[in-house]
Amino acid sequence: MHFIQLYNEKYKVAKRLDPKAVPILESYNWPGNVRELQNILERLMVVTDEELIQSLQVQYQLTKFNSKFNSPITINELIPIHEARDIVEKELITMALDCYSSIRKAAEVLGLDHSNIVRKVAKYGIKRKL
Repeated sequence: MHFIQLYNEKYKVAKRLDPKAVPILESYNWPGNVRELQNILERLMVVTDEELIQSLQVQYQLTKFNSKFNSPITINELIPIHEARDIVEKELITMALDCYSSIRKAAEVLGLDHSNIVRKVAKYGIKRKL
């Protein structure tokens, strides 16, 4: 919470952590110690558009920061490639919509057109959290 307050003052914002994000931070190994925590929190403060930093955003940053050699995707069984593509696409769209308040921002982050996201949300039956 010290670093959140520090970066709120530094960047003149009023951001806060979702209470669900705190256990994620507490359970992380922190191989880089307190400096790694400080870097992650500053990155979250800078890249998050919303006032509330969601737990998915924290998890994403920790995964991204943890190791550039670890794949964010785990494959446990062989399935047809088109099924795998659909599963990954649905997960990424769902994650983007959970992290960003607008479909346009989610589309931008995923490198897709707004209309493409709208079609895929309908295709996969993705329900948006309000």
